[in-house]
Amino acid sequence: MPKIVLSSILLLGMVGVLALRADHIERVIVVAVDKSYPPFSYNDLETNKIEGMDVEVVSFLCRQVGVSCKFVGKDFEDTFADLENGKIDMICAGPGLRVDMGSLFLSTNRYYSASSVFVGLKGAVQGTSLNDLQGLRIGVIRGSIHHGYIAATYKENVKEKKYSDFQDVMTALILNDIDLAFVDLIATDHFLRSDTDLSFDVFGGPVNIGDGGYLIVRNDDLELLNNLDNEIISSNFDKNYEDIKSKYFDFYIF
Repeated sequence: MPKIVLSSILLLGMVGVLALRADHIERVIVVAVDKSYPPFSYNDLETNKIEGMDVEVVSFLCRQVGVSCKFVGKDFEDTFADLENGKIDMICAGPGLRVDMGSLFLSTNRYYSASSVFVGLKGAVQGTSLNDLQGLRIGVIRGSIHHGYIAATYKENVKEKKYSDFQDVMTALILNDIDLAFVDLIATDHFLRSDTDLSFDVFGGPVNIGDGGYLIVRNDDLELLNNLDNEIISSNFDKNYEDIKSKYFDFYIF
């Protein structure tokens, strides 16, 4: 066989292999999570990595739909601008994130539900009516559904103080910079379990606002959205989700 023909065959073969490999290159998507929202997402001091239930659940979903995830910690108020500008590909929207999708973003089905509660030092208030909270300092996460709820429900009757993340709100509560925090119930349960002095308590019943936990993508990423949704409603997800969830909670959250 002439050398030129053999070389051509080898070259075509290499092109074919490279094309096949290109087809199988795994997409890497950048996922924004709240950088300080235990047990959903937090920076592990030992590993210096972002860990938590949301990270485990989303990592599992990504593997199932054939993509890799890279997690970055963000404040709530930064996430949508970064998603719109392409700095990130997906938002892991925790229960406190206020979402106005508009025409730019799409969301998956939720993979857990959540309520919100008032928490403070034991005996701080009798209840959560307008009269009970009159003049009190209420801490919320800036840009969250909790901020929107307090502003709409209590208006000028309370002094609302806004913070970057859940950890900042609870630190303000511990330091007595606020009288009450209005935050997610599940994150509060985690906080109360770590309260070894049993100094804090929940006041009033759960307030049902928001949609729970779900994922948000740009509106041009419909294939990724559909793949994630199909996995979330599958029986395979149910089993693996329960295994992950049970590492963090001993109660039903869906």
